[in-house]
Order: sequence, then C-alpha cells, then structure tokens
Amino acid sequence: NVYQTMLNTRVTLSSTDSSSSITYTITLHNGYDVAYEFVDVSYILGEATYSNENIEFKLTGLEEGTIIYSNSYITFDITYQYKDGLSDDNSLTSYLTFNFKQAQIIFVQYVDMGYSMTLSANKVDYYDSITAANFVFELNEIVLPDRNLSTANVTKTYDASTGSLTIKRSAVAGYGTVKFKGNLYAIPKLMKEISTTSGNVTLTFDCTGVEDYQNKKAKDFVYDITQVAIPSAITGTTTFAKKYDPTTGILTITREVISSDTEITYKATLYTVEE
Repeated sequence: NVYQTMLNTRVTLSSTDSSSSITYTITLHNGYDVAYEFVDVSYILGEATYSNENIEFKLTGLEEGTIIYSNSYITFDITYQYKDGLSDDNSLTSYLTFNFKQAQIIFVQYVDMGYSMTLSANKVDYYDSITAANFVFELNEIVLPDRNLSTANVTKTYDASTGSLTIKRSAVAGYGTVKFKGNLYAIPKLMKEISTTSGNVTLTFDCTGVEDYQNKKAKDFVYDITQVAIPSAITGTTTFAKKYDPTTGILTITREVISSDTEITYKATLYTVEE
C-alpha cells in the first residue's frame, strides 16, 4: 500500500533458505512543478513502523541526491532480505517514508564536449526565467590527445525561450580533438558565489561563511571552471577530484598531474545555495 511517499509492505521470507529475498520495482511520479532530491528513508526499527530487525532492505537505483524532475518519473528497486541468517520470525510489516526536499542544485546532463555542445535544459525548474549564469559546468576530465597547448576559455550562452544552452571553449593547438568532460548543473534560485581562484594542482576554498557548513557535503557545492591554461605541449588525460571536510569547512579541488607536468593552470568559481 502507498500513501504519498509512504510505502506499507508486508513480506514473508522462507523459513529454510537464508538467502531468501523479495524485490519490488517502484515507479515514483513527481507531479509538482519543481524538482525534488531524495534525502533518505525514515522508520523506527523494531517498532510498529518496522517490525523485524532481522529483515533489512536495500535500494537500487535510488540514492541520496537522486533528482526527480518536475512532472517526471523515476524507477527503482527495493529488496527485502535476511540480515543475520534465519530466525524464528520470518515476516515483516514495514512503513517506510521516503523523504525528499526541493532540489536547489540540479544535475542537468553529463557533458562530453569537443569544441562546443548544445543541449536542451528545459527540464530545469524556471528554465524560462534564468540565464547562462545559473548553469555550472563542473569539469572533471580533460583529454589532450597529442601535444596540445593554449589557453581555453569556457563560455556559455543560453536561450531562455527554448531552454537551449550552448557551451564553447577556445580552440586548443595541437593534434586530435581535445575533450572537456564533466557534469552540468543548474542553480535556478538562491545561487551563492563563495569565491574564485586559480592554481595548477590544488584549489582550496574556505566555506565557513556558508550557513550550517558543518552539515554540508561535497555534493552541496559545485565549481565552475572557466579557464584552462596549457603553457607547453602536453599529451594525456587529467582528472579533477572534489573533497569537502565539514569539520574545517574547507573544500579542495585537486587535479591529477600528467606525468611530471605541474604547469596546467585552471580558474574555478565555487557556488552553493543560500538557504
């Protein structure tokens, strides 16, 4: 039985097979005009909302941060199985509440771009009232195929009437097609710029000015790389990693060095959402 985002399930597993399990496939519809982000599942173990502590559940296809766009569907599996082998009680009655919050940082699309890329962003909330500045291209990989060098500036243009977004980079000298890859996000409302800085291997941002920074996670921050400078011919692939320490409020973006290279520099602006 389902009521809004509460799932009431009664299952009985095998009394002789410890690997017994049952899986349900669930399709969830977001009928609202804004996107929502999955937070967690709430219940009280061992009480009326979850009667058997030796039967556990796992989710496949639904994890913290999963976005369900406005007027869209997501499908995921929930599996019930024994936690610690067979027990005298092999049945479970559960009331699981799936908790969501309105998404503020919205994943739009993974970008695998040569010189430019045009995509549709009309699934984004308020797409017809935002600008190019509301989109963040979180670059996480650069592929330099053969002796590439130059300074590449990344620019974005947006047509709010159609939701068409174009991302371009400056030409890079050398051979083959240079690839910029990463995640494109939108922050339609309450966008907060933390700071802009540049460096070659590690960028450090102080996020202690963000409200409740001690309870933030890396996914609550997105960085926009607007420039990559390659001063001498380099071949190879470099990747970026993002890490956040909530105890200090420090977020770092680290670039993997190509062979002995430390020369590539990049400029990034860090954003979050103002609560």
